Amino acid sequence: MSDPRPERADAMLLDALLGPLANALREVSLPLHILLEDRFGDLNENQVEMIAAARESVEQADGILRRAQRVRALEGRPRVDRDETTRPIDLCRGALAITAAREAHRGIMVEADLSPALPRIRGDRAHLEEALTILLSDAAAATSQGGRLSLGAEEDAECAVRLVIRHGGGLRPISLDQLLAVRLVESAGGEVVFAAGATRVQWRYAA
Repeated sequence: MSDPRPERADAMLLDALLGPLANALREVSLPLHILLEDRFGDLNENQVEMIAAARESVEQADGILRRAQRVRALEGRPRVDRDETTRPIDLCRGALAITAAREAHRGIMVEADLSPALPRIRGDRAHLEEALTILLSDAAAATSQGGRLSLGAEEDAECAVRLVIRHGGGLRPISLDQLLAVRLVESAGGEVVFAAGATRVQWRYAA
């Protein structure tokens, strides 16, 4: 039997690691939780703080692995057509509200200019709303304090719908959250393009 292609071998290795790592982290999390909640013997303040910090780190690592598993589950999955169609303005409403609330303390102004007449998008609405929330949050992180974050639409002869998030920041290395958003959009037949100062979410075909 011939060796698999390098990229396939890498994917197989990743799949082999993700599950066992997630299980190992859960095994660590349980005793930490018991120590903090049930207290087998008295713990001093420093011990409690160290255990709490360890549990928080384990929970963060578990969250990272869960997102990685979702990315792997979505990767290469063929687009599944759904009867559900949604207007872009409706898809973005919740994501905009969440981002504005999260960034209010930094004085970031979140704006949107989307026409209700834009073509409807076919796909899992919950997945697309999650993707847009991730992408808006990521763009907000690249926006300086007191800056402006805007969401609008661009005309493009090759795209039925193109949403543009403008943030003014530079192009950064792609994160796991960004990759998850990309996979969620791709599962609905769309594409995400990252550039300096802007993120574009586009569909060549709409409902």
